[in-house]
Amino acid sequence: MKIFFLNCNKRTDKFLAPVYKWVKRNKPDVIVLAEACYFDCSFDGYYSFVPEDKAYKNALKVFARQKFAVEELNYVVHHDIVALKYPENLQRFRLLNLDFGDWRMTAVYVTSGWYNYLAMRQIQKAMLEFSPDLVLGDFNSGYVNDDLQAPSSIIFLNEFLFFNEFENLGYFDPKKNSGEYSFKGRIGGHKFRIDHCFVRQGKKYEVSYLQEFLDNGISDHAGVLVVGE
Repeated sequence: MKIFFLNCNKRTDKFLAPVYKWVKRNKPDVIVLAEACYFDCSFDGYYSFVPEDKAYKNALKVFARQKFAVEELNYVVHHDIVALKYPENLQRFRLLNLDFGDWRMTAVYVTSGWYNYLAMRQIQKAMLEFSPDLVLGDFNSGYVNDDLQAPSSIIFLNEFLFFNEFENLGYFDPKKNSGEYSFKGRIGGHKFRIDHCFVRQGKKYEVSYLQEFLDNGISDHAGVLVVGE
């Protein structure tokens, strides 16, 4: 099984050509695109899931070589302080539970901000109820030890504690303490990890960051490639 994830960072369709080329060359079984809201895309030979609300800026689009079931978990962060700061549009995030028959995946997109820990609670709930084999996506957060010099817009401490809780639930991040990164901050050029793949204990997956998408300006994220069971 080969899974490809990329946060397209709301790029327009002209940035899609390199993605098409990569897919044609590498033939992943599953493609998950985050923030792919400014273009319509399809891949020959793939079944697709595209949210009906195309204006939703944090949409996750999924493509797979085999039919799959989707459960949308569209949460709104309800918090008084958040409501005051974002009165017109409470920050939302998206989780998709994907069932491919003999294995399961939860796809994640979390908006950035100090209130990420509210999203982490919902991700934990999904992991407990759905028991996916892996949880993959842009968490907009990372471990404290990944980069202590990260920009102040990313607050690691609460998320770090929840990542530890993910491990207590029986999941691990194969890239933890690897010294690699998936995102380069615009302020100060800090490099850190906010794209993660948590794998359930007992499952074997190799996880790689595809720096070409970041280095070539296709996105401000590296792609993530997961290969395994």
